Amino acid sequence: MNMLMFFFLSLHKAYTVDGECLEVTNDGDGDGDGGVMLVGATEDDVCSGILHLRGAQLQPNGVLYNPSNFFQPDDIAAQASLARKASSYQWYRSVLSSTLSSQPILHCFGLHEWAMQYHPLDAPPPPSAQYQSSLPLRVSRDIINKTVERKGIDCTHVDALRFFAPAAGPLNSHGHSLVRTDQLKLEQKGCVHAHMDLFKICLKLLPFVDARLLGDCLEVALEARRLDVAASPYDASGYGLEAIPIETSEGRAEYKTKQMALMKRVEPIRRRLLGAYDDLLTGGFSSNVLELAEERAVCES
Repeated sequence: MNMLMFFFLSLHKAYTVDGECLEVTNDGDGDGDGGVMLVGATEDDVCSGILHLRGAQLQPNGVLYNPSNFFQPDDIAAQASLARKASSYQWYRSVLSSTLSSQPILHCFGLHEWAMQYHPLDAPPPPSAQYQSSLPLRVSRDIINKTVERKGIDCTHVDALRFFAPAAGPLNSHGHSLVRTDQLKLEQKGCVHAHMDLFKICLKLLPFVDARLLGDCLEVALEARRLDVAASPYDASGYGLEAIPIETSEGRAEYKTKQMALMKRVEPIRRRLLGAYDDLLTGGFSSNVLELAEERAVCES
């Protein structure tokens, strides 16, 4: 599905095909096998590309997406291939679970965006400076440097750290050369980037996921991005976004208040997404495949 459909889902929490709202159920055709049933969908909706072809099963009353009918292997060779797929799902499930059990960090103040523009004297220009042509800075370089250096950086997001200016990395209390496996121990529920990641993590489940959950993940991802940019050193007023001046004590207090409110809103959505991963893993893969996937993960760690 394209992004236009995703934005529609965020507003209406339903699939729309040819102008008709489709009922979404989470128990397939009602026989207890599970899956996602799009009541009212047709073969034309699948063949035209409006709906996913992968895993689609035509039913008298719609289209069923049931992982148990899609991932079950026919032979040993297929099990090995499916174990690789299951391992990826297990990884994202672990990220969700560890984040839910984490202690939030509520004093980072969105400084990851500032770290991307950090440019002390005699340091090379930050790579992110290339984006200033479309989104100018709202504060001076001196203010950026002083804000970053005030108490350092407390960023736990592996992907955000990859875009830090080289000089900013050593100022991060969690390290400046994080690897992917660090995500399981560092990802925490107060991180706005972790909230944005929920949309990506939910997309991994397509088409075996309720569109209402996908829409909710999109909505909180957009809200997290708005908070992220509002607290950044960029001037986004041209897009109607008022700055949160985290370079001031008042701005930091405002950021923390909004960060906590967003965290509370995201919590039940993250739990629902974890449940969706549990449903796919237990309903879509055999116990043998899941064991192979776990063994594979141990060998690669």
